[in-house]
Amino acid sequence: MGNLSSEKIADNSEKSKRYRKCIYATLNAIDTNKLKELSEIIISSEQTQSLFSIFNGFGSAIDDVIVYLYSKKDTIDKLDALDLENLKNSFEKLLSTKTIVSEMLNQLLLDYQNNKNFIKTNSTKLKSHVIELYKQLVKKREELEKLKSDIFSIHTLKVMY
Repeated sequence: MGNLSSEKIADNSEKSKRYRKCIYATLNAIDTNKLKELSEIIISSEQTQSLFSIFNGFGSAIDDVIVYLYSKKDTIDKLDALDLENLKNSFEKLLSTKTIVSEMLNQLLLDYQNNKNFIKTNSTKLKSHVIELYKQLVKKREELEKLKSDIFSIHTLKVMY
């Protein structure tokens, strides 16, 4: 779902709606008064597509886990205590990743406001700064995918028909 090649984000299609939902799920911890400034920073950095793709990935992974666990809600009680604890810990780590991403984006806002390393006044430095942030987000996304996989495997391996 990372790509809307033939559609626009604002389209009314199911694919576009899901894309927006996943991006909003990632950004909803950001103060709404700061979202406009964050958007302007992202656009100025010329990293809009890559960042929105990673935001979509975060929101999608979290949504996938929630939908999956909800569909298994009647069988979760069949897990043994250790697996249930592992599931709980993995899910908490998954949700904490969202908090960490919000903190990273808030730090970008602060860095921009404080003109750290001249990112507010030098577009090349802003682009480099945001690319570094993107690399950190990619690592967080990989961690999130691992947690998603861990959650799916705990449930799949232990709750068989």
